[in-house]
Amino acid sequence: MTNQFQNSLNELTLLLQSKINRNNAVHMSAYVKNRFLFFGIKTLERRKLTLKWWKMFQNSSEVELLNIANELWNLEQREFHYVGSDTLKKHKSMLTSSALNTLKRLVINNSWWDTVDNLAAHPVGLIKINFIFRSVTNS
Repeated sequence: MTNQFQNSLNELTLLLQSKINRNNAVHMSAYVKNRFLFFGIKTLERRKLTLKWWKMFQNSSEVELLNIANELWNLEQREFHYVGSDTLKKHKSMLTSSALNTLKRLVINNSWWDTVDNLAAHPVGLIKINFIFRSVTNS
């Protein structure tokens, strides 16, 4: 992991920690049958907080984006998984079929309907559509 990436991950962690809502966290964790810990940050607020953070990755490569998502998936709080999923959704046009193994790992690990649906509908869905389109046009 590069220093720049580690710094950005630290920045994101501080950003999310600054908005901890313990009451929301209890309810959010209960909703997912206590399978995950939460900071207690609701979706709209989390996306507002991470908007600037996402801009750091506009010029990232596919490998860098997948590494970011993997690192976020390895962290404990569910909001990190959401940021990873949202980051891949936001930059899905940069992903190719070589991303499918990593996306499969993300779907299987820390799995719940919310991230599975987001990954399946966006990055995985676009890759599959592009693959089918290329197959049809190359026939």
